[in-house]
Amino acid sequence: MRTKQSIMRMLVLAAGLSAFFASTLPVAAQEAAKPQEAPPPAAQEAAPPATQETPPPAAQPETGTGFKDAPLRFDVNLYFWALSIPGTIENKDGSREIDLNVSFHDLLKYLNFAVMGQAELHKGPVGLFVSPLYGDLENSTNFTGPLGNDNKATGYLKIWVTDYGLSYQVAHWKLGNGADAPTLTLVPYGGYRYVYLKTTVKLYSSLLDKTVKDSNISRINTPIVGARAILDLTKHWFFTASGDYGWNVEDVVNTWQTIGLVGYRFNMGKFPSKVFAGTRYLHLSTDNGTVKSNLAIKGPLAGLGMEF
Repeated sequence: MRTKQSIMRMLVLAAGLSAFFASTLPVAAQEAAKPQEAPPPAAQEAAPPATQETPPPAAQPETGTGFKDAPLRFDVNLYFWALSIPGTIENKDGSREIDLNVSFHDLLKYLNFAVMGQAELHKGPVGLFVSPLYGDLENSTNFTGPLGNDNKATGYLKIWVTDYGLSYQVAHWKLGNGADAPTLTLVPYGGYRYVYLKTTVKLYSSLLDKTVKDSNISRINTPIVGARAILDLTKHWFFTASGDYGWNVEDVVNTWQTIGLVGYRFNMGKFPSKVFAGTRYLHLSTDNGTVKSNLAIKGPLAGLGMEF
């Protein structure tokens, strides 16, 4: 049914590791001056000791700031994601398959409200994070019944896709000499991806002057593990790349995600701030024994972040 497909097309908006260590033990040897038997009548200047130029040490990973004495830091990032959703939903017996190709333009037509963001609480190398995505969508279709009566079908979708968990900065490398040399930071993380879907269909018949309502709620909580790399090119410019993977045997869920961003740091008043832009790809596959789905949520994004 066209109405059913239109409603189904709306179904979408959903570590610590041990620290690296490195240390260097510079060793210097000095030769003791040999004693003179008797001072000569004319003092002779001793030749300066030969110096040996040592090459700069190889780049070594530096562990993150200590936990005990580190201050608390709170980062908040809000962004806009111009997403689209290709995918398929099919019955396991092969009796029905729906191809989804929901464009960003379609989502804007269906959308009532949406919010996307990320918050992180840091103390030294340890971080707690939560990244929610919420969408409230609605679509209606008018159609004529078999007796010529006017009917109306309305579909509603409320969706939460939230990542949450723990991160740990395992290493921080300086890529060169000088105070302004680029740096690379590695931050593994682990946690869960929670997906909540509530779909509601209302069907109004003018012939019966009656509205029939049906709702369905799905909840999935999948463990994920991943890592984020942060390349600080200069004092202001930076690049981040992250990826994660999750698998839940009980719900037969497979999910993975990649994010790439380029950003610019600055101060907004007394608060360190940043603007960033890039792309995000989120994949979600489910199989409840009867219905199998393969969905991708992808597209460019841009946002603003502040640190408190």
